[in-house]
Amino acid sequence: MWELEQSVKVVGNINMIIVWLGILSVYDYKFKKVPVWLLFLYGFWVIINQMFKGEIFSQNTLFVIVLGFIFLVISFATKEKIGYGDGITILITGISSGIQQIVVIIWFSFFFLFLFTITKICKIRYQKWKMKSLDSKHKIFVEGQTIAYIPFLAIAYFLIEICGSLF
Repeated sequence: MWELEQSVKVVGNINMIIVWLGILSVYDYKFKKVPVWLLFLYGFWVIINQMFKGEIFSQNTLFVIVLGFIFLVISFATKEKIGYGDGITILITGISSGIQQIVVIIWFSFFFLFLFTITKICKIRYQKWKMKSLDSKHKIFVEGQTIAYIPFLAIAYFLIEICGSLF
């Protein structure tokens, strides 16, 4: 009976994270920013959950907090090229997932972001090459164009959870 209760709690927690990351992904993709109230609302829930588990001051949680603050410092240093919302999302996801899992999630999310960026650059180069014969003044690539990061984090989290449940 205890194992069933624990697995239901874990599945519920995973579903909450996936729904939360999904909502943040839509906001990040559409508006290139995320609602602060949604970050703090779910963050508050994660902290309360960790307190009830007795893991709020564990070594694992402290490492995740350090990792999250590293992303916040990077965000400050790059003048928000990597947004504060991305760092806070990594921090909250890491607290609920653990240090080992969040490191793997970050790695995969950056890998997916890399593949997406390479694909986008190739597409732009092809369009420029194709349009060159028609109009050499036509500019396809716009400077300052940004890519939302949280959708890649959500995809990586989802795939890690699916792969983890298979093994």
